Amino acid sequence: MLFSKIFENYRSMVWAPENDYWSNLLRIASVEILSSQRLNEFHEIRADEGKLLIKKLCSKSGPVDMKLVFYELTFNVMMRMISGKRYFGGDTPDVEEEGKRFRRIIDEACLLAGASNLGDYLPILSWFGATGLEKKIIALKKEKDVFFLVLIDQLKKREVREVTNKKTTMVEVLLSLQESDPENYDDELIKSFVLVR
Repeated sequence: MLFSKIFENYRSMVWAPENDYWSNLLRIASVEILSSQRLNEFHEIRADEGKLLIKKLCSKSGPVDMKLVFYELTFNVMMRMISGKRYFGGDTPDVEEEGKRFRRIIDEACLLAGASNLGDYLPILSWFGATGLEKKIIALKKEKDVFFLVLIDQLKKREVREVTNKKTTMVEVLLSLQESDPENYDDELIKSFVLVR
C-alpha cells in the first residue's frame, strides 16, 4: 500500500502489526518515554515555553496571528522534549531555518496523507510505474528520513561530548537504550518514535 511508504513500512507503534515487535514498542513508550516520571521531567520545558510565549505576546504592539503563535508553541515544546532544540523564536537563524524545513515537511505530509491515490483503487496502474502522488510521497519520505537521521546524528555527537547520567530528551533516552541493546534500538526505531510523537 502507498501509505506504508510514509509510515515507516509499518515499523512505528501506531502502524505496526500486533506482535512481539509492537509489544516491545509499547513497552518502550509506556516505561521509557511516556511514563509519568519522564513527563514530569519535561515540566520545566513546558513552563519555560509558556513564559516565553507570554513575553512574546506582551512585547507585540499590533495584531497577532494566534494560530501561528500556538503552532510554534506546540512545535517548540514537542521538539525540545524530543531533541532539546527550540526551533522558533530562538537566537540562531540556522536552527530556525531547520524548524521551517521540518514544518514544511509536516505540512506537506498532512496534505499528501489526505490525498487519494488512484493506484489504491486500480492496482493495474502500478504496472505503469509510480503515480505522481507516489513520487511525491517517496521524495517526501526521503527528505524526512534525512532530516531525522541528521538530527539523531547531531544528538549522538552531543551525547559523546556531554556525558551525564540524566537524559534530558526522548532521543537521548532512546540512544542510551541503543548503547545497551543496539540490535533492538536501531536508528530506524528511534526515528519512528520521533515521528509518532
